[in-house]
Amino acid sequence: MDASFPAPYTARPATLDDAEAVAALLNLTAVGFVGEPSTTPENLCSEWQAPGYDLAALSMIAEAPDGSLAACALVETPAPHHEVFVAVDVAPAHRGVGLDLALLRWVEGLAPGLVVAAPAGAETVLRWGAWVGEDDLAAMLQAHRYALVRHFWRMTIDLDRPPAAPAWPTGIAARRFRRGEDERATYEAVTEAFRDHWGGDEEPYDEWLWSKVESPAAGFDADLWILALDGREIAGVAINQPRARFDPAVGYVRVVGVRRPWRRRGLARALLLESFAALRARGATAAALDVDAASPTGAVALYEGVGMTSCPRFEVWEKPVVRASAPPRTG
Repeated sequence: MDASFPAPYTARPATLDDAEAVAALLNLTAVGFVGEPSTTPENLCSEWQAPGYDLAALSMIAEAPDGSLAACALVETPAPHHEVFVAVDVAPAHRGVGLDLALLRWVEGLAPGLVVAAPAGAETVLRWGAWVGEDDLAAMLQAHRYALVRHFWRMTIDLDRPPAAPAWPTGIAARRFRRGEDERATYEAVTEAFRDHWGGDEEPYDEWLWSKVESPAAGFDADLWILALDGREIAGVAINQPRARFDPAVGYVRVVGVRRPWRRRGLARALLLESFAALRARGATAAALDVDAASPTGAVALYEGVGMTSCPRFEVWEKPVVRASAPPRTG
């Protein structure tokens, strides 16, 4: 479908050279709605160079006549390819001229072909991310039959004083991640722990390894990866980054996951407290994480129980997408 961008704007796919301008636009929007930036050019380049990501096919930017960036759309379709996730930003000076609608039409024309590879019988959906307070975007999505399906919160805790010591469940011992030894087992434990979560599809191992370990923007630090072991088996994992992308003084808790057989024993709480202590030792003045407000594992109550406070941050809008007919086989 032709995106039909309004004159005098022109549209094209993004390139790596656009990372700085796109990051500036995304951060302008984020600061406007939630008070802090959301990304960096380095992080965008990392995402755009991830295994299997086709930037030319999954991005669109609109340029003003002077060549400046007026709007952009970034699309993801993670395995098993039944979900298409999109984020759109329009620069304040170019709002109200139809760029958001043009990008919506481009996305909706693209999406049916992206879910062709989804498993037979799987529900295929188009999901659109928005900051809390993006009322104009919300109104456009409602007008095009999207439903608000999820809320995400930012939760934080000050680290001005040492956290309580973790109480590890009987039989559990904690140690730090060992590069070159623990990658596959950690991936499998995290994947299993998050199968119960909304959107918890299994990420291919090479994509997980890139995004969490190998990418220059991953913030990988083996001393901030905590493995909770029951004998030689990983029962739970905490993956932390020394600096949040929105504030270098804040440590970021990227993952806390406990496998089903070890839940309801205080293990997630212990992993959190150990994470806070490790981040504080690195000089972090606070720790933060992002959570699905409707998490089925009781994550919000857990985080509040260790002293974290919450603030609404992000919303996800959704509508079904009908997959395109698969191309005919040849040969």
